[in-house]
Amino acid sequence: MDNIQLSEAIKKAWTFVSRANKYIDETMPWKLAKEETQKQTLANTMYNLVESLRIISIIISPFMPTTAQKIFEQLNLDNFDSIQIEEVDKFGLFPKDHKINKPQQLFPRIEVK
Repeated sequence: MDNIQLSEAIKKAWTFVSRANKYIDETMPWKLAKEETQKQTLANTMYNLVESLRIISIIISPFMPTTAQKIFEQLNLDNFDSIQIEEVDKFGLFPKDHKINKPQQLFPRIEVK
């Protein structure tokens, strides 16, 4: 227990989240979607982002279990209770041609009156 570094673990998780956000900015999937010749690039980009969300849900689960489970549910994955941290070392585990559920807002805006 003396060697657990929770703040470092959280920093690593948010580093991955930040990198996924940067990937969105770099690949611009909204532009790819407008070009017929970029369908495969768009499919690859979206797969990478969905797989990143799967990994993010695993690495944030100790800190934000409810949010992590909601991500898993939106990804239409049903094995949240049996996920293993070792699964984050492997990219590409998200099933091909898998249908995700309708997205829902994870962090609703708080309206201050």
